[in-house]
Amino acid sequence: MLKKARYSRQAGVTSPSSVGLVTGPRTDEWASYVRELGLVLNRLRTEADLSQEKVAHAAGLSRGYYHQLEKGSSRTGRIANPTLLNLVALAQVLGTTVEALLPPNPPDVRVGR
Repeated sequence: MLKKARYSRQAGVTSPSSVGLVTGPRTDEWASYVRELGLVLNRLRTEADLSQEKVAHAAGLSRGYYHQLEKGSSRTGRIANPTLLNLVALAQVLGTTVEALLPPNPPDVRVGR
């Protein structure tokens, strides 16, 4: 069962449950997909000549959390799992769409596939 994420957008604070933890055989596929998302974020930020701090602040996130998104994981090794709210904010800050942020061909994450 999925846990509800506890999130404070203003403070840019996430709980471990909002960072997300994917387990089972799909872990490697999801981790790879999230790393690709981080590469897209990094490329768009670099092209816009913005620092991580500026992007994070403009999106209402902490710089540390944004750094985790670019890396695809947290310091504890958990796979990043940004909320839709974060993705929309980042897309707006970076002048693009949420669809453009997401790498093509997401892994099949359905339960019981």
